[in-house]
Amino acid sequence: MRILIVEDDDDARDLMQRMIDATGDHAVTLAENGEEGLRHLREQNAYDMIVSDIGLPGISGLEMVDQAVQAGLIDFARVVICSANTWLRQEVLARGACCISKPVDRKRIFAAMKSLPKA
Repeated sequence: MRILIVEDDDDARDLMQRMIDATGDHAVTLAENGEEGLRHLREQNAYDMIVSDIGLPGISGLEMVDQAVQAGLIDFARVVICSANTWLRQEVLARGACCISKPVDRKRIFAAMKSLPKA
């Protein structure tokens, strides 16, 4: 599985990568902000899953995903949005993306990965 993680916090990004690596043999690409995430999606849009924080510097994770979907780079069903802001949960779910609360743990990441449709 090819996975793009978009997270501005170094520790959270590292933790998510380690949790995903622990679930199996995956190719993980890291991005620190929404603009970098979009660049990765444009250059190599063959990601099976995108895991993104909402609160990113510059464009938000949700804005990044909206732009990527509009450009035909991804499908909302392949997106996992992570946020400590529970009030944004309905906005994420309305788009058809998966939403998990922060702090993210291994069990939630694994459940989100299993819930995604097969590519």
